[in-house]
Amino acid sequence: GPFGKGLGLDNDYNGKVVAITAGVGLMLFFDLSMLLLRKNLYNLSKKAGKEVKVFGNEEFKAFNSPTFKFILFGSFKAPVFVPFGNLLNAASDLAKSTPNPNFELNLRYAGEKLAHWDENYFKAKVPADASKIFIIGSEQFINETKEALIKLKFKPNIMTGIQSSQISVSYTHLRAHETREDLVCRLLLEKKKKQ
Repeated sequence: GPFGKGLGLDNDYNGKVVAITAGVGLMLFFDLSMLLLRKNLYNLSKKAGKEVKVFGNEEFKAFNSPTFKFILFGSFKAPVFVPFGNLLNAASDLAKSTPNPNFELNLRYAGEKLAHWDENYFKAKVPADASKIFIIGSEQFINETKEALIKLKFKPNIMTGIQSSQISVSYTHLRAHETREDLVCRLLLEKKKKQ
């Protein structure tokens, strides 16, 4: 849901939240990631004395706790398949420049010789004090990930969701795959509706 509300995160949430996703399951967490990007951009510009008004969330009262952190894992065939990959990487880079980084992005791609997402990987990357863990992907992906986390004795609230090719997709997901031509058509239609 918008800005983490559908994830059960309220404005005062102060824990560490982890999302482990495969493919477009990452899109469920895009709104929250972009809220944190805008929040960090606003706070850093304000600190520098050049306050930048960021559309939609100028006050950023949510997630002000220095202990709040959102850690997003995504698994894809290749970088080109990461929806809004440049924005997500920018959000992660910007968060690193803040005193209390509130967003971290971990992407891996098929064919790369990276550490397999197993017990050892999660032991190194997932904070032991994570308060919520979301796992989104195929049934096999969810089962293997959950098994690895249980072996590590994670006791947070683990929520899972199965990604199926036969379910409807959100408007946000459709927008993620929008081409320039689609964007022009959509904006023209929206303009026409307003007239």
